[in-house]
Amino acid sequence: MINMGVQIPTNKAALVNEWWQLASFLDASTWNFQNLAFTKDSKGNAKYVNLMYNRDAQGRYTFLVSDTKATFKVAKDMFIWEKYESKMGGMTKNTQQRIEYRPHKITVEEAQILLNLFDNIALEKYSNYLKAAIASQQMFVAD
Repeated sequence: MINMGVQIPTNKAALVNEWWQLASFLDASTWNFQNLAFTKDSKGNAKYVNLMYNRDAQGRYTFLVSDTKATFKVAKDMFIWEKYESKMGGMTKNTQQRIEYRPHKITVEEAQILLNLFDNIALEKYSNYLKAAIASQQMFVAD
């Protein structure tokens, strides 16, 4: 159900199914956090799925899912080239300048920063959900 709900592509479905198999081996009350990033197309549309789940002592599972969709574009790198010429001991000078834009290649470090941002968004969603769940449970606690 979760695979269909967050529209996991078929080439990633086997990986997510391994996560579900892993869930049955978790110790009771141990939380597991998994994430998956993939691009939906070549236009900069991406998706990031975070799954947080655990199993309690009675064998019931709790799943928290964060399904983040984003569109991003990487700006081109701008190179400014200047050429200086001087003649006659520096009496006449000539300066030429040109600007060149080149596609930016994302480094591993830059990609990790983006993934960390998505993790923080997911953890904030989980935090807000858990705060609301705890607050609603506290309304029914008798003094």
